[in-house]
Amino acid sequence: MGTPAGLALFDIDGTILDTSLERLFLRFLIRTRRVHLRAVVIRCLRNLPTLDPRLRKWKSVYTAGLTAAELEALLPEWWETSVRPHLYPGIVSALAYFRSRGYIPVFLSGTLRPLARYLGGQLGVDHVIASKPRLRNGTFTGHLDGPSPLGRRKRRSLLSLLPALNISTDGAWAFGNRYSDRFFLELASFPVVIKPGPRLDALARRRRWLILHDPSRPIDWESVAREYECHGTRRREDE
Repeated sequence: MGTPAGLALFDIDGTILDTSLERLFLRFLIRTRRVHLRAVVIRCLRNLPTLDPRLRKWKSVYTAGLTAAELEALLPEWWETSVRPHLYPGIVSALAYFRSRGYIPVFLSGTLRPLARYLGGQLGVDHVIASKPRLRNGTFTGHLDGPSPLGRRKRRSLLSLLPALNISTDGAWAFGNRYSDRFFLELASFPVVIKPGPRLDALARRRRWLILHDPSRPIDWESVAREYECHGTRRREDE
């Protein structure tokens, strides 16, 4: 195996797909009657006084009572019926393009690790930074082991991973859609922002980062990468 060309870093929610991976999974569980919305709401309300929202420990409460084996068995159907229709073709093609050039793709997300890992398996991403749900005797408790990797924690988690990959962020590409993603976007040589809100849009314009407003359409990544890398043209994609 040759020396990697660099890193290709991808947020998931709103970047790889047009919604939240966990939202899709919860809707799938409700639609297939694995869980009931009323029970999830009641569980959230009961646990609210003991949960720290800064750590997002409430975010996996709907998994309480599911075994790891049960969750894994649900993922193929969830992928086909719920996830595939929500993928952004323009970003999925970016992932495939950078993999073909020898980049190491990495997912960085606050979503649950089993969901992010399954998505990675379908898209050829081996390295995943995501929230770790707590298990007790093989059953999900509805809590997390530690805080979600969001904002600065996403950046710190990435920096902690680099020694194991024996690589730096020099020459890296990074894709994100939220203002809080700026902490890992700014580590990359070639940041790309996806349908940004006002604050991230303003930041991207100041720093001349690439802005994609329509990731649902096909994108010629070879041409985009050539201009961005060779000429340092950090422009809006739709200009």
